[in-house]
Amino acid sequence: MRIAIVDDCQTDRDELAVLASKTCEKLGVPCDIFPFISGIAFLQKFQRGHYDVILLDIFMNELNGIDTAHKIREVDKQVCIVFTTVTKDYAVQGFEVKASHYLVKPCTADKMESALRFCLTRQVLDERYIAVKEGYHEYHLLLSNILYTAMGRNYVILHTTRGEIKVYTSFVKFAPHLLNDARFVQCAYGVLLNMDHVNRLEKDGFVLDSGHSIPVPKRDFESIRMAWVSYEATMQEERWA
Repeated sequence: MRIAIVDDCQTDRDELAVLASKTCEKLGVPCDIFPFISGIAFLQKFQRGHYDVILLDIFMNELNGIDTAHKIREVDKQVCIVFTTVTKDYAVQGFEVKASHYLVKPCTADKMESALRFCLTRQVLDERYIAVKEGYHEYHLLLSNILYTAMGRNYVILHTTRGEIKVYTSFVKFAPHLLNDARFVQCAYGVLLNMDHVNRLEKDGFVLDSGHSIPVPKRDFESIRMAWVSYEATMQEERWA
């Protein structure tokens, strides 16, 4: 596990490094630690896919952790961001950048273990895939890259982070592959939504991080809204655990 620690306080960086290293040793996970003295210094070196976890202080001089996280997300949508903070007041901002977890200073060994275990679990989820066939080509598609589905006459359209994929199968046969994963909810017949990509819920449906709008039928709006609220509440509970 490659862990970046971004904090302008050397004492905090050193303490977090020791805790992260000991936790990885306990979990049996190889660990490399990369300390950075500021958000600016980190962004100058940051590359997509280079780190597994970023321990990011919120209250830093020059560029704070929230703004740093927004710039990280412009480059990498998947890396686990763990905010380190002295208060829980920034949970909403953390939600906006899909923070994986929060560590309230002073951090304890138990809290660090909870955070890194959560990140490992998210990485396992991010590696789940389905085999899809488009034309004569069959390949593995990560579930984390699916935004939502739509339905044609004899095919299912997968809207993904990299474009559309048309799979010639019935929705009835295809749907269980996604609905067995807690991230997906059915918004209408033929429409399965990955809740990890939801930005907000409006009066007539969901708006995704990509800007896509997913309408929800009025008769099902409340039940689908509650499914999303429940999912997000579960994620928030685990982040603050």
